Amino acid sequence: MSIFIEPDFTSSYEAYPLVLVDVGASGGLKRNWMEASRHLRLVGFDADERAPEGETHQGRSKVLLRVGLYKEKGSLTLYQTRKQRNSSILRPNPALVSRFALPERFDIVETKTIHVDTLDNQLREHGITDVDFIKVDTQGSELFILQGGAEVLRSSVFGVEVEVEFAELYEDQPFFADVDRFLRPFGFQLFDLKPTYWKRAAGHRWGKRKGQLICGDALYLKDPSSLRANIEGMTDEPRGAKVLKALSICFLYGYFDFALEIFEQERHLFDENQAAAILGKIRSSRSLSSRTPMFRGRQRLANLLSKLWEIVEPTYEYGMTGQRHLGNL
Repeated sequence: MSIFIEPDFTSSYEAYPLVLVDVGASGGLKRNWMEASRHLRLVGFDADERAPEGETHQGRSKVLLRVGLYKEKGSLTLYQTRKQRNSSILRPNPALVSRFALPERFDIVETKTIHVDTLDNQLREHGITDVDFIKVDTQGSELFILQGGAEVLRSSVFGVEVEVEFAELYEDQPFFADVDRFLRPFGFQLFDLKPTYWKRAAGHRWGKRKGQLICGDALYLKDPSSLRANIEGMTDEPRGAKVLKALSICFLYGYFDFALEIFEQERHLFDENQAAAILGKIRSSRSLSSRTPMFRGRQRLANLLSKLWEIVEPTYEYGMTGQRHLGNL
């Protein structure tokens, strides 16, 4: 299902494209965001020149900036690791990573001095005044980058997807609790946390499939009162467009209930036909479970499918050389 409400709002999406800032863009556009590419303006940041530009972006525009981001302007050391996507401005922590499979991917192969700037400065320099969503995946330094984007987080961003760590992969790095504590005063609520588990290399054959919780992708969306505060100074057209893009982000991540709450608060921004189109989109999302009749053995079947998913679920990292390693490992 498309995240866009078309043709009713095509002109709005054309005039006010969805703006995604992707910090740590070497992995390319995330798969779920490919669905939004038609009306997407992508602004990517990656300081490692070895990083590929990722797949072709078919949206409104794409800018890739080879600029390091931090909480203040200055110079830092970039630790380039054997696996490019593990490079960071923080030194890898061998005491931890050596206990899991493929520790050599964190080996430092080169160091270089890079100039860094804040996200707020870079957005101003490139004339980007409105951002809808920020994705940050920078191997332990995510909090510092968000601190350098406090202005845009406060004024326009509706959603943040950030990699968070629960173990010290990099020396003296911030943890999930630090990121969560920073984002909440801006009105962001934690909506989802997709965990990644690692098993010790020495014992990968023993016990259940799940290992230690190491990191994860945390999704934050701004609460309706904070969204309203962001749009208060706008005229009706950009206000409606901003709310429409917030609804589209909710659709992208599957939060149709939250989209309805936002819509009910801002219904006055839309005419009767537009409101009907938005409600039609939300109602079309009715879950499969709510449409499935009750039958004898339904709970047993649900339990069986849950067990099957536990076996094949792709967020578990096996921690054994030679097997597939998922995520940013």
